[in-house]
This record gives sequence, structure tokens and C-alpha cells, in this order.
Amino acid sequence: MFVRRTHPAEILEICADLRPADRAEMLATSFVDDPAEHGAAIASGLDQAVVALTLLDDRRAPVAFVGFWQIAPGVATVAMFATPAFPSIAKEAHRFCRDRLMRDAVPRAFRRVECRALETNARARLWLKRLGFVEEAVLPRLGKRGESFVQCAWVNPSYRQEAPHELFQ
Repeated sequence: MFVRRTHPAEILEICADLRPADRAEMLATSFVDDPAEHGAAIASGLDQAVVALTLLDDRRAPVAFVGFWQIAPGVATVAMFATPAFPSIAKEAHRFCRDRLMRDAVPRAFRRVECRALETNARARLWLKRLGFVEEAVLPRLGKRGESFVQCAWVNPSYRQEAPHELFQ
């Protein structure tokens, strides 16, 4: 597996061949019904991402996208979507996301990372759990066709919350 900063064309290539679960999840909260159109919106906003990476297979074909966007000071939202070729890089992708992102880079940048997974997407929810995310709440009827989502979050274990009295001394 290879990893590099995402080029906008790679997002479009991945969105043209999404895994069915990723397509359902993506389109459930999108204003559009075409993955290519949604992918174009993501591609046009890459400059707003803190991290935007493409995971490639051994032929260097784009297989998955991982992106983090800051939504509040010290807080990010993360998205990941892939093509049906994902199983060919799944183990390496998991190790990369677990070790390089969630254990190394992310704790230096964020105290909290959030992700919403389609409630029926058991595979995504299990993967998030293996990366250290905790399911916080079910969000009923969040999707445009009434789909429910699960709010997941990773909270930085090394973040030290200051006591309120310490903030004013």
C-alpha cells in the first residue's frame, strides 16, 4: 500500500467506484444524489482539510480516501470512503490509520475527533471501534431518507483538561 496527499482527481476516481455501504453512507447526508457530484464538492474543499490522504494499492491505483477537517479549536471530523478494492489494502490501511494517524499525528493536533457512521454500516462501526472511537449516540432520522447514524468520537487520552480555577490564575 502507498499513501500520498490527495489529488482532487483521485477523489473523483474513488467516488466513481464506491463500495455500496460507502455510497449509501455518503449520499444519506449529501444534498446531491450523485457520488461524483458529492466527490467534486469534497475535492473543491481539499484546501480546508487538515489531512487529506489517498491510500493506493500496489499498482498505485487510488483505493481509499481519508480526510480530517477541523470543526472547532482542537476538534476534527474525519471521513473515509473506498472502492471495492479496499480488501486488498485493508490490513495495511488499518495499521497505517491506527499507528501513523491515531497514535502519532492525531493526538498532537486534536483533543477530539468525531465521525458519523450509518447505523446499518456494521463494518465501519467496528473499524472505528478498533481505531479507538467510542459510540456516543444514535442520531435517529439524520439521513435525508430517514436513515439513522451513530455518532462516534475519539477523545485524546493524553489531553489534560485544565481545572476551571486554574484557567483564571
